[in-house]
Amino acid sequence: MIRAVRANKRGFHTAAFTTGVNLVLADRSSAAGDKDTTNALGKSTLIEIIDFCLASNTSPGKGLRIEALQGWAFTLELTIGGNDVAVTRSPDAPGFFAIEGPTAGWPVEPTPNKEGIPGLDTKKWRAVLAWALFGISELASESGYRPSARSLLSYFVRNQAAAYIIPFKHFDNQKVWDVQVHNAFLLGLNWEKAATWQQLKDQKNALDALKQAIKTGAVDGELASLGELEAERLRLATHLEREREALSSFRVLPQYREIEGQANVLTSEIHALVNANIVDKRRLERYRDSVVDEDAPTADRLDALYSEAGIALPGAVRKTLADARAFNEKIIANRREFIAGEIAALEAAVTDREAQIVTQTDRRAGYLSALAGQGALEELTQLQELHAATRLKVNELTNRITQLRQMTTKSDTIKVETVELKRATTLDYEERRALWSQALPVDW
Repeated sequence: MIRAVRANKRGFHTAAFTTGVNLVLADRSSAAGDKDTTNALGKSTLIEIIDFCLASNTSPGKGLRIEALQGWAFTLELTIGGNDVAVTRSPDAPGFFAIEGPTAGWPVEPTPNKEGIPGLDTKKWRAVLAWALFGISELASESGYRPSARSLLSYFVRNQAAAYIIPFKHFDNQKVWDVQVHNAFLLGLNWEKAATWQQLKDQKNALDALKQAIKTGAVDGELASLGELEAERLRLATHLEREREALSSFRVLPQYREIEGQANVLTSEIHALVNANIVDKRRLERYRDSVVDEDAPTADRLDALYSEAGIALPGAVRKTLADARAFNEKIIANRREFIAGEIAALEAAVTDREAQIVTQTDRRAGYLSALAGQGALEELTQLQELHAATRLKVNELTNRITQLRQMTTKSDTIKVETVELKRATTLDYEERRALWSQALPVDW
């Protein structure tokens, strides 16, 4: 019960209250007319002071925390836990509540401030109010959808115009869960069921938000069906097993790079020998064709050539026709002897290269045989990296499958719990009808 409201300034008129309903009215003189108003006489300010002393939230420059009220302190005399006490709060130090009177049995005891005045901070004073006025505890570290002393008091101290529009709300933007939990508490219903309703809504909203995030790409994954994900995981698992078998049978050859280089050198040498043989074989064909096609000129042809030379160079040609024939035959013989030598040399070179090709090919086959089934350390490392990447994909896919199953299971659980909660709430509502019905009639 509130017994009085006073302040530390003489200009403030102490308001005293008695048991029962107390009405605060403004005095009107007998000469007041219809146009005279009773506004700005302190009625709403008195309500605001009471709320201020009951640990309401305040902002600098608003309400009682204005420059004109610096140095003021407001005191509320009330009965808390069966003890008559006085609590004082100043706009200059809104975080401290000075306490006068016995406080035995309180959940928290006042402690002196720097000036030695016993009191409580905002949180502890609200905890005392919650315990004394509503029988609830605000000292526990529990968080969530629970009734609080301040929200419950706001239904009794309605100092905003919006608080009188809808009886179940004390301000416009009050959240749905706040309305449901506190009204259930005040009507004597099971407020924990209202809190559970909101928790189920939060869980459903979280699932919907996760699905939307996956759909828009904000979270890795995709909304594929469970069957599609299982099929993809099976495919990757098979591929992973093949990679594992390849790794288990892989053998590292220490001289791999050296032997590989030697094999490459032999391959280059073999190619060079083959190319050289191709060139020499073409030269052999040309030499053989020239030997077959080249014949000695006939006597008539020589006479004609000699006559032409004699006419062209009179007196310059001293050789006889017989000398010319002998010279021509010698030239042909020398050319055939030269071609025969070239053919023999080319054939020998081709034969030698073919032998080298056989030898080099056998050597290269030996190197390649040594490399078969074995590899270098770099190749082993690359295989291990690919295997690790595939395993990571399998794990990610497994997590997505687990997540999808959990989402499906959770969605089904929410539906079942919602139905069960609706049934239990309806039953609780009917069982407590006699209790909440008492809050509906208003007797004057």
